[in-house]
Amino acid sequence: MPANTKVGERELELDGKSYVLRPSFEFMQAVESLTGRGTSELLMDINMGRPKATEIVQVLWLAADRNNKKVPAFGKFGELVSREHGIVNAGLLAGILLQNGVLSDKQQEAVAEKIQAEEDALKEAEEGREATDPTEPAEAESPSE
Repeated sequence: MPANTKVGERELELDGKSYVLRPSFEFMQAVESLTGRGTSELLMDINMGRPKATEIVQVLWLAADRNNKKVPAFGKFGELVSREHGIVNAGLLAGILLQNGVLSDKQQEAVAEKIQAEEDALKEAEEGREATDPTEPAEAESPSE
């Protein structure tokens, strides 16, 4: 089942398998219990670029939905994350999950809609650039009278 981004879920592909990462209260409680740190404190460190690699992997591992797939053991999971995505990129995803965990469903939907609108605008701009021949000089617009 694909991730429902409107409620903050994300997908993570590891070793050819896709895992849904689900931020929930249970997830946040597990993160705080395992790391010994508050969700907000950990999120702040991730946003400032100073989390521990282990904490990043812990966030992703705890968010992985275990209902549909067997999640690898923590050490194997961390090795796959590090090798396939890099710790910096994994940190960005961990930050998104923590942030989504503290937002309400309504707030998450608003963020998802905003992101989708921005992605659509970027896609339109890229398509517009591709439609014009870059070797042709741009036509100057005549001033309005």
